Amino acid sequence: VSSHGIVSLLNANLENVGKFPLMLGEPVSVRPCAVNENLVVISEKGSVFIVKPDASVVTIEIPSLSAKSEAVSLGNSFAIYSKGFLGQIYYFEGDKCLNLEEPIEIPGIAFGKPALMKANGKICIGFITQAGEMNVWRSDSKDGSQLDGFPMRLGGIFMTNVVASEKYFYALSNDALLYRISLEGSVLTVQIPNSTAKEGYLCLRDSEHNGKMSVFVCADANVIYGFNESLELLSGYPLTGFGKPVFADVNGDKVGECIAITIDRKLVAWKTR
Repeated sequence: VSSHGIVSLLNANLENVGKFPLMLGEPVSVRPCAVNENLVVISEKGSVFIVKPDASVVTIEIPSLSAKSEAVSLGNSFAIYSKGFLGQIYYFEGDKCLNLEEPIEIPGIAFGKPALMKANGKICIGFITQAGEMNVWRSDSKDGSQLDGFPMRLGGIFMTNVVASEKYFYALSNDALLYRISLEGSVLTVQIPNSTAKEGYLCLRDSEHNGKMSVFVCADANVIYGFNESLELLSGYPLTGFGKPVFADVNGDKVGECIAITIDRKLVAWKTR
């Protein structure tokens, strides 16, 4: 997707397929987000375009929408944070916004995007404000009420929003304290040493292939940490790198390497086993 709203769908030879490219006609405000086989594109004018592989487009107009980060998806659902002094979260399932008339109201300034978790067959929406107020709503809540025990006040300031595994939300404060928060309200923490996290990064992956998500953290340093869901340091970590790592088998040994860019602009692929 170009900044001018031109959407391409490419094959392995980087050639457009079908009726692509197509023009949405509006400039794009943030990165697109994949939702199953569709693509969600948000324009600067507040349009939400759901682009399908056959080049058909569903358009939902939200005039007050001010998205500063991409949507977040889980299965057929996705959510968008509209940033403002009193921000809002819009929740979608398929082609429909289920709370268009009554979006979730955010009590304060926040950064990033919400996190979605499926628990007991229902989608939960997690979101933390800059001041450390951790919120968890049920997606089908009609009155904005939250799960028991939420909102919860965490210490510190948060410039990075939460991410979600199947069981926990993870948050990173600007003093580089990593939080693991359960839906029952229990909290576990670990300190990232010798760092701050004013521009921290969090991502999740089943790195040990045991069905449990590991959390990978990069604070304000050229170092990537990996923890299991008990916040125990993974074997082989920390590694040199900056930002969000990706994982791919680049040497054909059937094990994914941790790939990252370093601050001095080197591309590294670390063996972690």
